[in-house]
Amino acid sequence: MAKNLATQTMTRAERVKRRLLGGATKAPETLLIQYDNDTLGYDADQVYEMRSLYGVNIITKRDKISVFRRLWGAFINPFTVVLFVLAALSLVTDVIIADPGEKDPTAVIIVLSMVFISGMLNFVQELRSGNAADKLSEMVETTIDVARRYGAGGDGETISEKKEIPLDEIVVGDVIHLAAGDIIPADLRILAAKDLFVSQSSLTGESEPVEKNSGPVPGKQTNPLDLDNLAFMGSTVVSGSATALALAVGDDTVLGGIAGQLQEQSPPTSFDKGVRSVSWLLIRFMLVMVPVILFINGFTKQDWDTDYLKKPRQWEASSITRFMLWIGPISSVFDIITFAALFWVICPALFGGMGYHDLVAAGMTTQAVAFIAFFHAGWFVESLWSQTLVIHMIRTAKIPFLQSRASWQVTVLTTLGMGFGTILPFVAFTGNALRMSAPGGPFFLFLAAIIVAYMGMVTVVKRLFVRRYGELL
Repeated sequence: MAKNLATQTMTRAERVKRRLLGGATKAPETLLIQYDNDTLGYDADQVYEMRSLYGVNIITKRDKISVFRRLWGAFINPFTVVLFVLAALSLVTDVIIADPGEKDPTAVIIVLSMVFISGMLNFVQELRSGNAADKLSEMVETTIDVARRYGAGGDGETISEKKEIPLDEIVVGDVIHLAAGDIIPADLRILAAKDLFVSQSSLTGESEPVEKNSGPVPGKQTNPLDLDNLAFMGSTVVSGSATALALAVGDDTVLGGIAGQLQEQSPPTSFDKGVRSVSWLLIRFMLVMVPVILFINGFTKQDWDTDYLKKPRQWEASSITRFMLWIGPISSVFDIITFAALFWVICPALFGGMGYHDLVAAGMTTQAVAFIAFFHAGWFVESLWSQTLVIHMIRTAKIPFLQSRASWQVTVLTTLGMGFGTILPFVAFTGNALRMSAPGGPFFLFLAAIIVAYMGMVTVVKRLFVRRYGELL
């Protein structure tokens, strides 16, 4: 039934458009004959008939949405629900149960500020849209001069006069007299004009008045707003005078269509759909993964809140689920390879083949601490390089640096970041502060090999992903 109603509405709008375009191509005399009128105007019976046939000249006002409903719609959606949950978790972990000296409400304030700013922007936009619809309706609450016929006089002649009537009494086919300062009461076809200039900025955005004339236009026109012999409800006569014929009234006018669109709930944009999709994805991941991770972490380490909750979680739009399932495991594989190479090969090579547990068992505490410092430095540098270069890898479906290059700003910043992070373990102050020691030459040979392998594997999987789904993200 909804589909049939939409089809009927569309058919009515198209019918009105054809009426306007058809009227613009016909001579004034032909139009008067078509609408069974002349310069004397309609009588009362004809007015009633035309109003029954084409409707009243009133723009329908929908039920006004309350401020509470607008606020609810602006602040309550899947994305803000995720932010509220994050704010609640941060409030509990960083404020309520945190030690007195470690209470930090910064995250809560930032998240709630984001929600407040986003919600208020949405609320103000919706409120302004509703007010705009009301203003459009108020624009046409005035009177206009119309030719009306009142019957025969004593000598048998028809009596006709220009009568000032409210705009809502205009009907299709009425002959209307326009003068400077008048508001156009309906969508009109100009029958005769003298130096007529009309301001229709409220409809088209044109800042300068547009000259109107009565001559018919050639056929095959597509946009009524482009035609110089049509004038539209809500526009204003700046100068000159004219006689015109009403072709559309009320909701059938261009202004009525705009008012109707402003009062309707706008369909979600692709951005809205993307945000909603990612929000529901995050909600599903939280509902499934958080209890599992907390259970495993709690029963294996007796540690429920801290490392997992403080670790940043990256999220993307669109095909994030498929992307995570394809690209995510590659990083994990190379993390495991790096861990194994550092823990069992590279670091032991610096201590005569002795591993960490061997050093501890032998009572070589100083060497064990140095082992950890080398391991931390190697892990930090490799992670810095791989996670920075992955920006270049996933930003394009092509081969980075060869087939596609990032902007120079991105390239310079990422290069400086990798360079700065790499030298941190070599500087005594920062190395001691971060508990890292400068890794030796063998590590950098391994780093070059692991980065090349990582980028090569991502490139292969990325191509397979694009071939399968047609896009990267």
